[in-house]
Amino acid sequence: MTVLERKFGFIFGLIVTILLSAVLELSGMWWTMIIAGFVGGFLVKRAVKGFAVGLVGVLVGWALYFLAFWIIAPNAASIAFSEAPLFVGLALVLGGTLGALSGTAGALASALMLSQAKEPEKKPSTT
Repeated sequence: MTVLERKFGFIFGLIVTILLSAVLELSGMWWTMIIAGFVGGFLVKRAVKGFAVGLVGVLVGWALYFLAFWIIAPNAASIAFSEAPLFVGLALVLGGTLGALSGTAGALASALMLSQAKEPEKKPSTT
């Protein structure tokens, strides 16, 4: 692991996860947050950091989506949020959970690929 990866890996993974989750949210398919968390976790290469990157990245991405909705149509957002006040909280919990699990999966997939790449090939013995 290089010095740059140690210093900027988490921040870079977090920024990529936030941006990717914000872009994927525009597709209208909530389950694409799994992709954003997986990519962020894959970039950080550690399970705990992958968990954190996925959780925070998707959570912030969805919070930005709700904020944009409120900025664009404040009256509609106020009505929607007052009619279903738990909706925003439950959506953020769901997004954070999806991000955390997929971030961990991405980090573990990255670690698995790195361990496979580092393992030397064993030559078959001729006896």
